[in-house]
Amino acid sequence: MTNAAAYPRQTTPLFAATLTPHRSMAHNQLLLAVAVFAGVCSIPAAVFLAMGAWPIVGFLGLDVLIIFLAFRANRNAARAYETVVLTPESLTIRHVTAAGKARQFVLDPNWARLAVERTEDGVQDIVVSVRDKAVAIGRFLPPGEKETFAEAFAPALRKVSLFSR
Repeated sequence: MTNAAAYPRQTTPLFAATLTPHRSMAHNQLLLAVAVFAGVCSIPAAVFLAMGAWPIVGFLGLDVLIIFLAFRANRNAARAYETVVLTPESLTIRHVTAAGKARQFVLDPNWARLAVERTEDGVQDIVVSVRDKAVAIGRFLPPGEKETFAEAFAPALRKVSLFSR
């Protein structure tokens, strides 16, 4: 005889979403932008080199390197994501950082409350709370995408919640 609690019943999610930050450019676009910037910097570099001010060329090269590293850091940060899966038995929120470190929160959807903080700019924060635990969702999303997510997620959570909102 098996323990039924040890093998929870698999159910189809009522709501499932993967949230990702906006990716501003692909790798080829990043290289093209840095190449254009380097090309533009090469014009004053050539002028300063011809005038004998060769240290300026190093600083302009440093500018190109800093721009490249900033674009690359932005692109790497876009690897972070969050998943939200709602079933009648659980609400699972999983945050994964750009480095791959994951934090998972499993909440009881029957007691979950969705708080959407709105300002004149749109939705600023989306927080799901259960008793003393609160989990923010989609902090990296722009206000318009937070609004879209909240409009899709709220009715699904309402279906399984014990309390009507």
